Amino acid sequence: MRQPQLELRPFDRDRLKDVALRLRALYPAPDPNIVAAEISPERITALVDEVTTGFRGDVGVVPRQFLRRLVNLFDAVAENPGASIPPPALTVEEQRATDGKKPIEYEPEPGDDKGYAATSVEF
Repeated sequence: MRQPQLELRPFDRDRLKDVALRLRALYPAPDPNIVAAEISPERITALVDEVTTGFRGDVGVVPRQFLRRLVNLFDAVAENPGASIPPPALTVEEQRATDGKKPIEYEPEPGDDKGYAATSVEF
């Protein structure tokens, strides 16, 4: 507790977009102009909207997933200049949120209501 403490503000849409733009400027591409041209501020805004849609605009739960997708997009653009890059598939968490489900929700499987078979184990 004697160490300096750093208070991090929660993410909102504007802060997430700002971090994405800063990350784009720092991205170590062989030609940074290609990444900057392909990943415009408008495309970043669209990606923020896409990622947060399933979470009903709650950006606080998605920074890690968003940044991972963004860096993957930077990688794809840097490695394939001029190629059309399709959007990445949704993560399990994003898909669950899009489906209106909680991120960590138990879903029973067929036969769960029967319980487990009793077995004896000898040591």
